[in-house]
Amino acid sequence: MGKLKRIKVDLILILLILASGCTSRRMEDDFYKDVLGVNITPKEQIFLYNEESANNDGFSLEIVRFNLNGEIHFATGFSKIDKYRKNMQISKWQKTPKLLVEDFDLIFKYNIDRPDVRQKINDAYKVLKSNDNFYSYFYKKESDHVYSVDLYILDVERKLLYNFDVEI
Repeated sequence: MGKLKRIKVDLILILLILASGCTSRRMEDDFYKDVLGVNITPKEQIFLYNEESANNDGFSLEIVRFNLNGEIHFATGFSKIDKYRKNMQISKWQKTPKLLVEDFDLIFKYNIDRPDVRQKINDAYKVLKSNDNFYSYFYKKESDHVYSVDLYILDVERKLLYNFDVEI
C-alpha cells in the first residue's frame, strides 16, 4: 500500500509542476510569430478577464505588454488560421483608425458590469479609433450576423496588445 501511495503523490507533484508552467497560448513567443506574424515579444500579461458559460459562450480580454524588435513589421500573408481558429474567417493586419467599428459590436456592446473591464474595453476602442496602430481579427458569421470574434489590437505607442475573444 505504501508504494501505491508514493506513486500517487509523485503523479500529483508532476501534474502540479506541469500546470504551474502553463501560460496563456497568447503569451508564447511562437504564437506572435507563427499565427499573428508580427515581430513583438510578450513581456508580461497586465490584464486578464474571462467570462465563460457552460455553452462555451463568453467574453475574454487579455492585455499583454510587449517588446518591439525594431520597427513594427508584419510578415506577408499574416495573420494566419491556426488549429484553434480553423472554422473562422480572417481579416489580416490593417492600420487604424478603424472607421466602421460596427464590425465589433459583439465586443464593444457586450454587457459587462465590472468598471475595470469596461474601462479596458473603452481604452481599446480609443486605440482602434486613433492613428498609427494596427488590428487583425478572426470571425465567424452566418448571413450578416457575426457571432464570434477574436480581435487583436496593437497599441504601438504604449506597447500593448489587446486580445478580445467573444462568442455568443
